[in-house]
Amino acid sequence: MPESSYFTGRHVFVAGGSSGINLGIAQAFARAGAHVVVMSRSPDKVQQAAEGLRALGAQALGISADV
Repeated sequence: MPESSYFTGRHVFVAGGSSGINLGIAQAFARAGAHVVVMSRSPDKVQQAAEGLRALGAQALGISADV
């Protein structure tokens, strides 16, 4: 993702964001300054992902759900 202030302060939602490429996408949004919500079926994994995003300096929320 290019360096930009476009995502600073914006809210993004990443389904399946606790692992794999979607976690990488969530991390890129976090580094770009977005507030990130990640969703996954696994409560433990999604909370770990949210903690990792917060460690990058982002406001992050993990939600466990199956859509």
